[in-house]
Amino acid sequence: MNTARFAVALILLMSWPPGVLLWVFIHPLASFWRKLGPVWTYTILAPPALALMIAVFAFRRVLLATDYGTSVPLIALAVVSMATGAVIAVKRRKLLTTAILAGIPEVSARRYPGVLLTEGIYGTIRHPRYVEAMCWVLGYTLFANFLATYMLLLASLPVLFVVVLLEEREPARALRRRVRGVRSPRAPLRPTAIRLSGHAAGSPTGSLMGAHRRLWTCPECGHRFVTKNLWHSCGRYRLSDHFADKDPMVRKLFQHLRRLVRACGPTTVYAQKTRIVFQGRVRFAGVVARRRWLDVGLWLARRVTHPTLQRVEGVAPLCYGHFFRFHALEEFDAAFTALLAEAYAIGQQEHLARGAAHRRAR
Repeated sequence: MNTARFAVALILLMSWPPGVLLWVFIHPLASFWRKLGPVWTYTILAPPALALMIAVFAFRRVLLATDYGTSVPLIALAVVSMATGAVIAVKRRKLLTTAILAGIPEVSARRYPGVLLTEGIYGTIRHPRYVEAMCWVLGYTLFANFLATYMLLLASLPVLFVVVLLEEREPARALRRRVRGVRSPRAPLRPTAIRLSGHAAGSPTGSLMGAHRRLWTCPECGHRFVTKNLWHSCGRYRLSDHFADKDPMVRKLFQHLRRLVRACGPTTVYAQKTRIVFQGRVRFAGVVARRRWLDVGLWLARRVTHPTLQRVEGVAPLCYGHFFRFHALEEFDAAFTALLAEAYAIGQQEHLARGAAHRRAR
């Protein structure tokens, strides 16, 4: 047991600091790293990380000199902590790909900006991968029971907090660049994009040419996008799968919502693995069927209120994801229908044509 504890402590000291510090160096200089690309970025950052690991290994006896011994209660707590991390990992892996976990979108000009995930476990925990990591680190720390691992755990908390702040800054910067020149919150010329419920919604922004360009169709799933090879949740699913084992009222709520959307104009409805999306030229609404209610997400260029509104996620100015919850048909009132029309207009990229007309008028 002592050998196992020593090995776990050593692995933790060698792997956790380079992993956390890597993001401290990437996020502040993200634009610079994107110019170099993923290969050169990790080629430059890998040697210092490797050197740190070698240094820790060389001084392992000094760093792990204080050993508090084997503790059965602490091992029990470690198992609980690691089990929690494992549960979060299972839920996180359903949405977060290995490439995203490795940070490829942050350092790749072609794949930046990445996808704002807000569905699944991301609807409950804003950064589940960091919570997951801390659960594992806590578990390893309790199991190893060395002074150095406890000090590492405490020291990593503020550093990880800084990493989260830096990571939150990146999507906000990307979206702010898309809203430069906006004149009115009611009739934005270039409202920014949001990913509703965790999948690429298809950017409502772009040029006037983009508003009239033929949509690209994914050969695998048949879904359409304004940009060729846009990252998306690729797969073929049935609408009926979302209503299995659900209260019959949930399907009625969805059918009523679909009628309201189609009253706005031509609309495509796609069933994905965890949600259903509505698309004009781009996706403007997402639906998640719960056991006894229907969750609806709308992309709007302004912050609004409604009796069924659960939360609003504002990523940047004119970038608001609104999430509603419906239990009865009468909750789809005139106010929500008007909001649906606003979202539909963004889905049709009507603001691009208005923006071009405004520029010609000047």
